[in-house]
Amino acid sequence: QPPGCCWCCIVAVLSLPSVAFALVAAIPSNNTLQFSAWWVKFFHYQAALVIVLVDMFITPLAVAMFSDATGMRRSMLSMAARLFTMWLAAVLSTLYLTTHCMNGWAQLWNVCDENTEDYKLFNISLGGNPILEPKADLCSAKESWWSDSACPRAVVNTMAPLLVSKMVTRAFLQPLITLLRWQMSYPEGGQLYMLRGLICTSRSLEPGQQASLLVTWAEVALLWGALVPVLLPAVLIATGTNMLMCKVGHSHFGVEHLMLDKTSAGMSRRYLHGSLSVLIFFQN
Repeated sequence: QPPGCCWCCIVAVLSLPSVAFALVAAIPSNNTLQFSAWWVKFFHYQAALVIVLVDMFITPLAVAMFSDATGMRRSMLSMAARLFTMWLAAVLSTLYLTTHCMNGWAQLWNVCDENTEDYKLFNISLGGNPILEPKADLCSAKESWWSDSACPRAVVNTMAPLLVSKMVTRAFLQPLITLLRWQMSYPEGGQLYMLRGLICTSRSLEPGQQASLLVTWAEVALLWGALVPVLLPAVLIATGTNMLMCKVGHSHFGVEHLMLDKTSAGMSRRYLHGSLSVLIFFQN
């Protein structure tokens, strides 16, 4: 359906920081994109912060505007967006890029570009017999990469620092930013606003937003907790600080309590059931 396709495009844009992290983690310094060392370091070390800021400031606004324009449920839009921005976009990018999986990073390597000096340097032959041909020997994915245990290990090694950094940022930095925004806001109609009502700063307390956030964190704990054990205490701390912020928002700042509709609750249960099914599939 056209609205669903449009939302997929929006989610793809929101997921660009996750894709950029996977990209800079895979490509070498002599790449065809000609990324500067500053950008490589920035996305490698600050991608988690950028992803959290996008989820705090841009994703809720995009969800609200798209829901108002199309009538699609906000909880469904939020869950789809957070699924991709939290981990799925980075995992898919890593599967394509990493050496032990689809080896896609090689397509951005100067050695695999026939028009570069690096390609000619690595194109070695002896007596007319090819010894090393970059396109065939270095730039293509190995056969049956999906059955090699090195591929999932490479995905976990890439994802672990990103997931831990995001959850630590959620646990400690996000509450401070949220408190600062609320202090700069004014109450009106049971909500908090800035800039003469143009920005609603209490949108994160909406039941749909809270449901999608907590369900996504539960999914991360279920799917990644056994692979990255340090994630579990980080998720618990982030959940605790989030519950504390909800209490502060409602009791101190006077944000109105809203009830979670049955449709959103049912969708959250189905979402978690799907995560459990994926977990059982991979364990077997």
